[in-house]
Amino acid sequence: MNSTLRPDQIIYFGTSNTPKIPCRFHEDYFIQNFCKKQECSLPMCPECIKIHSEEHEQERVTSDIDLFSNCLTEQYNKSLEYLNLWANDVQESSNFSEEVEKAQKFQLQKFQEAKQQFYKAIDDYFRMLESTIINETQKSTQDLIKLVRSRHRIEYLEWKTLHENLLKLNSEKCLPPLIQIYSDPRQTPQAIYQRNHQEHIEQLNKLKLNIRQVIVNDNLNQIFVLLKQYINLSPVVQDSQIQQIQIANTVQPIIQTQPIIQTQPIIQTQPIVQTQPIVNQAINNNKYQSRVIQPFSAIREYTPLQPVLYQQTPIVPIEPLQLYPQQFYHQNPVLQEPMPMPVMPIQQSTPPQIIRSPKKLVQPIVEAGVLNGQLRETMAQRYYDQMLKNEIK
Repeated sequence: MNSTLRPDQIIYFGTSNTPKIPCRFHEDYFIQNFCKKQECSLPMCPECIKIHSEEHEQERVTSDIDLFSNCLTEQYNKSLEYLNLWANDVQESSNFSEEVEKAQKFQLQKFQEAKQQFYKAIDDYFRMLESTIINETQKSTQDLIKLVRSRHRIEYLEWKTLHENLLKLNSEKCLPPLIQIYSDPRQTPQAIYQRNHQEHIEQLNKLKLNIRQVIVNDNLNQIFVLLKQYINLSPVVQDSQIQQIQIANTVQPIIQTQPIIQTQPIIQTQPIVQTQPIVNQAINNNKYQSRVIQPFSAIREYTPLQPVLYQQTPIVPIEPLQLYPQQFYHQNPVLQEPMPMPVMPIQQSTPPQIIRSPKKLVQPIVEAGVLNGQLRETMAQRYYDQMLKNEIK
């Protein structure tokens, strides 16, 4: 199959500089931090940290605030790992049509070898069987190639969608996909790849089992009686048999801490169906066994990932932000009023203080009555809605 839908492997981390995105609530500041807690998923500037930390303290919930650049780097690297794995699956689908053609040629070759051994005695039978095989192989090959091309295009479109999300993480439009990844665990690159890789393996196994194969029996006694047992076409594989064969090919959950284990290819043989009863004690007790030739290579199974070294500038680890008792400062000197903190009876020293700016930079929170309760619009919801509007424009 001469397909142009061939994804490339990506090994370079393109985010050399963190994009400077102004804060929606404080236009004089840029986004520098991000709350990775699933309920928040909120980009923040230095002023937003003060407000957001107070919300966590009031609700008595710990926060998970990290640098904005660290969050981008983390999600970019994760997306890059699974994007490259996805490229391997797409390439495997592209090459599978060639394996189908080689498998058909291999079956015809085995048929020709068997035909040469008995050509003089059973010339008429082999001519009829040869015509049947050619018709079946031509029809099945065309159908299988159509299915492979269709599956290959579906996987490529899925890969292209993930690639577009990766490009967004490397641009100024990184906030919507970043928020979606942290807010919905099902949209992470790891979860998306795990679901689609399982479907990828099942579809390729199903296509492989749909090819009718040549069955050869090495018993040469009473050739005219055992002619149909010596060489014939395999029966059509039923869906129930395919499901039993695919049980051993189930993909295990992804665990990053496990080492890579190279699984051995699992080859399932199919039983030979007796088309006609043969009453012959000598034949039934023969030592020859029918065999099904498997020309296919094993499909690559998914194994857990190991940490990958990327070509990027090393990032110096930064200590987590301490929201209390650390003090926050503006870049430019401003008038500040220290807020006295209550002194505990046991302590003799003055407790740490949180310095606040007298300038009112945050818009008041809108409160509106909804039904019997009060619904407060959170900063993350307003920010995410605004991002979606900008994307639509």
